[in-house]
Amino acid sequence: MAEAYRARLTALKAMANVIRSLGTDRYRIVRGVIPLTGHDWRYRPFIAALNVTDFPLVRAGSEPFYKATFSLALATKLAIESDARREDLVEGMDEHVLDQLTQDAEAFLDLLLQQQNEQGDPIIARLITTGDLATRAREFADASYSIQGIEISFTVEY
Repeated sequence: MAEAYRARLTALKAMANVIRSLGTDRYRIVRGVIPLTGHDWRYRPFIAALNVTDFPLVRAGSEPFYKATFSLALATKLAIESDARREDLVEGMDEHVLDQLTQDAEAFLDLLLQQQNEQGDPIIARLITTGDLATRAREFADASYSIQGIEISFTVEY
């Protein structure tokens, strides 16, 4: 097994463990895209999709760490029925749900930096927070499949 693959796999496992810790089995975790047609939203109302969007095959020169960009999509069912308690300005995405998903994404990033290997060393050395590789987030929704969520893109050294 190549060193780069092993290091990336360790980082991905740490990310999955952090997602599991966000709630008592709240999120179904998938690698790749959110399975829009094969997921039972009634049984598991939240899903997390984890992807590696950019990674090196080899470590650059004297660099002590690998650097890769990951994306994490957190999604849930889009509420269909109207709710008089909603304070939204428009129909569609529920701001309270998006806020909850955003809080989970923030907690994910915080907890990710605390993950350690068996020797007690950090698995993630650094989260890139400035420049072109800084952490970004976006909202998404799909009325055809009645889902809403957020996706974060973040770059780490590991």
